[in-house]
Amino acid sequence: MPANHQPVPCDLCGNRKPTPFLEATDQKTGDPEHRLYLARCERCELVYLSPRPDPDVAESYFRAVYTGEKTGGRFTTYYHDEEIIRAKNEARLDWCLRDFDTAPQNLKVLDVGAGRGHFVKVAADRGCKAVGVELDQAACDYGRGHYDVEMICATLETSQLTPESFDVVTMWDLIEHVESPTSVVQQAVRLLKPGGKLVVRTGNVDSWVFARSPQQWDMLFSGHTYYFSPTTLGGILEKCGLEGFHVVNAKKIDPVAPRNGKPKKQTRSLTERIAALLRDPRRLMNLPHSISDEVRFYRFKRRFPSTWSTSIMLAEARTPARSVSAAGIEQSATSEN
Repeated sequence: MPANHQPVPCDLCGNRKPTPFLEATDQKTGDPEHRLYLARCERCELVYLSPRPDPDVAESYFRAVYTGEKTGGRFTTYYHDEEIIRAKNEARLDWCLRDFDTAPQNLKVLDVGAGRGHFVKVAADRGCKAVGVELDQAACDYGRGHYDVEMICATLETSQLTPESFDVVTMWDLIEHVESPTSVVQQAVRLLKPGGKLVVRTGNVDSWVFARSPQQWDMLFSGHTYYFSPTTLGGILEKCGLEGFHVVNAKKIDPVAPRNGKPKKQTRSLTERIAALLRDPRRLMNLPHSISDEVRFYRFKRRFPSTWSTSIMLAEARTPARSVSAAGIEQSATSEN
């Protein structure tokens, strides 16, 4: 174990003796000297980075990746295509609001880990009362100055937002980065109105992509401290008092790069499928990377028939009709007379 790495207990069930699960190279940088050590809780099956670097080391490396220093500029182009960013967020907002009976003008939306405020801007343009919470001061300043949206530079815990004041709280590719997913979800639940909705987008470790090529999964990144399955993500949401957990393939909702000037849904053409096969000839013969990978692949397919092919999942759950405390304890919304 590297000297600056520390073991971590399970955030879902508290187990302090996880089993080593996978050692791999950071797929964002390809740096062979920066190894990832994943553990798996044998009680609840949560997969997470353990041991992990101390927070200062992790933060420094994370920023080096996203500024392009460690990736040759790979992530610095993300914000260049405003059309695609807006199309993604329009589709995401449609999905979030699809089952509300009231007009957007009557809804309050909170985006946690809002970045530069792209989703907040789309929600505000639709008429929602939209707020973004983001730790990075430069990103908050950009959202305020460029999009004229409400951005709070804080964590959920320090944001001083009013409890039970939001209809929707979203976390787009955030929950895998935090130190304690349970704590973050608890804070989100505290801010949701009774019957409010939490929407979470994250990777799915119980997927065909991971089962076939665990060492090459592109979600393997030192900035990701947790790797969820539908079971473990649902477990955290339910532990925090949410109900009606539902998960879908996020790629069916997010548009991708435009063709002929128009964003399209995340579908793969025959040419793209053939190209993927040729990149890994073992797929042509349906050969596993190892016997253990093949066993894992079929186990996942049996357990998650609707999401086993989903490498990125979009999950939602709601607070009950009565309020739920941040500790997940149900309370009556009205006093009995």
